[in-house]
Amino acid sequence: MHTAPAPPCPLTVIAWRLGGLTLKDVWWRHLELGGTSSPAALAGYLHGMNAWPATAHDVLAQTLNEALWDVGCPSLAPYRTPGTEPQPFPPQIGRGRHEAF
Repeated sequence: MHTAPAPPCPLTVIAWRLGGLTLKDVWWRHLELGGTSSPAALAGYLHGMNAWPATAHDVLAQTLNEALWDVGCPSLAPYRTPGTEPQPFPPQIGRGRHEAF
């Protein structure tokens, strides 16, 4: 199933605000997870000025949910790809990001 590009839902924006990341930090983390959007495109999307396809949004949702995990909160940013559900917390909650390896 293909979904049309859409602006972010309010929960995505709230996840960004609660995660405490600047736009620059979100962009860098988004790149680390395979995102390809420019800083300007990311800013426009989070401010509701443009629409993204589901795959691009899902990378951002993962980025934002990981930022929430870092501050001890559960996932909040929804994914758009059918069948993709955020987990309440990452499997390594309570440990450093790289201790699982």
